[in-house]
This record gives sequence, structure tokens and C-alpha cells, in this order.
Amino acid sequence: ALATPRRTKLYSGLRDYLQALMDTGVRVEVWIDGSFCTTKPEPGDVDIVIFLHADSTTQLEKDSPYGLDVLIDTELTLLRYEVELYVEIFGDDVMTPYWRRQFGFYADNTTPKGIPVLQLGMV
Repeated sequence: ALATPRRTKLYSGLRDYLQALMDTGVRVEVWIDGSFCTTKPEPGDVDIVIFLHADSTTQLEKDSPYGLDVLIDTELTLLRYEVELYVEIFGDDVMTPYWRRQFGFYADNTTPKGIPVLQLGMV
């Protein structure tokens, strides 16, 4: 897809969101989807699901500019970063397959596609 002004703005919002998330020190796996991952020149937002590693949320950095509670607020995340956010716990036996079905197929629900995945805070 071409780097349209809209795509550039969405990319900046996603980058800023992911940086704020990393600044908390939490470990997450991020799956990216939606029209942002297509050739659509003017996507509405960026769809992501984050899978929180539950054991890492107890070791959050106290000096983070944003608390995790703010960063997993789906309404604030959409307004601030234009990121449509879904939050799950890493390893959930029900929700992981659900999101694999949601993000892993084209709109025809038959043709499989790849899912961009980022690991944040992993050592």
C-alpha cells in the first residue's frame, strides 16, 4: 500500500501506542489486523489484539508515563492512537483460537492469511 497521509498517521499512532505499552514493562504479544494490513488507501483505524502475560503485570515500571490501565482502555486507545484494541490473557485456550479465526482469514472466512505478530517486553 502507498504511504498515504492517512496511513502515515495511523502508523504513527500505532508506533506511539506500542512504545507507551513497552514503557510500562509489561510483556505482551500483539496481533495486527484490519484494513490497515491491506492495500486500502484510507483505513479507518488499526485493529490489534494484545495478549498480556499475566505474570509480567505484577512487575510494571512505576515511572511509566502511562499506566497499563489507561493503555488497555479501549475507548481511550481508539481516541488517542486510532487503535481498535482488544485485550486478552496470553495462553487463553478459548480466546486465542477465537482471534486466530477472526484475524487469520480474509472477509470470505475461508481464505487463510497471515497475522503480523509482535513480541514486546520479551527477553
